[in-house]
Amino acid sequence: MNMVCKCGGKEFFTEEHGNQTGLYCSACGKWQKWLKKDEIRLFNRGIKVENASLLERLKARIEESAIKVSTVKAPHTYMKAVGTRELEKILEEELGNEDTK
Repeated sequence: MNMVCKCGGKEFFTEEHGNQTGLYCSACGKWQKWLKKDEIRLFNRGIKVENASLLERLKARIEESAIKVSTVKAPHTYMKAVGTRELEKILEEELGNEDTK
């Protein structure tokens, strides 16, 4: 949904009240409008799409950072692994990027 609150906020959340769902500004909490069923689906789909893009970015970054390691027992098989510090760095960078959007 491409809306802007009077306070300038562009991020919104939904809240159910009985059988109705309201759209509220995340910045100031002001009620914007009651959502129809199709608008609720669009709003929820938008959230899932954003989360999916974050998931895809994380998977790509982890794949780039992974190193090939072999198992100890014979026959040696190889798998990819990412160190804890490297994973923390990736998460910090990516989630930090989400906060600035």
